[in-house]
Amino acid sequence: TLVADNLPLLAVNLQYVSSGVTTLADGVLAVFDSSFTNAPTDEDASKIPNTAESISILNSTAQLSIDARKMPQINDTLFLNVLRLTKPQYNLQIFSEQMAGSGVTAYLQDNYLNTTQPLLLTDTNNIQININSGIPASYDLNRFRIVFHNSIVILPVQFVSIKASLKNKEIRVDWSVAEE
Repeated sequence: TLVADNLPLLAVNLQYVSSGVTTLADGVLAVFDSSFTNAPTDEDASKIPNTAESISILNSTAQLSIDARKMPQINDTLFLNVLRLTKPQYNLQIFSEQMAGSGVTAYLQDNYLNTTQPLLLTDTNNIQININSGIPASYDLNRFRIVFHNSIVILPVQFVSIKASLKNKEIRVDWSVAEE
């Protein structure tokens, strides 16, 4: 039996500020467990259309408010759809629970700005987004997605010198690198 309190999750809230008050316009949730499938099924929750700002996860052709999926693997992607962004500025509040140590890192890709931003899986990410009513790409339905990558990063190393020598029947190797 699955217990919701123990499942890893990633939440995305769409917020805006009006008269100094932060308002939650909408939100979505991806919940992860090996017993789920990545295809849309009855374990997911369909998105109920809003009349104002809206965010959903596009899975195949299904618009979801809750997407129950297997634990993310390298290059798994959550396609976020945003609708009716009419205010000049919004905040994407993205946070996770029980995702630290999962072996993956998450990145928010912004197709309008052509940027990729790492997301903390141990804290809340607050990403300010600007909307320009004269530039349709700034409020495009498919502007955002979250892509998962391997959390193990292998940094390139440039060896400056390598020297091997025999010392007391043992081999000694000395090396230096350009950057550590």
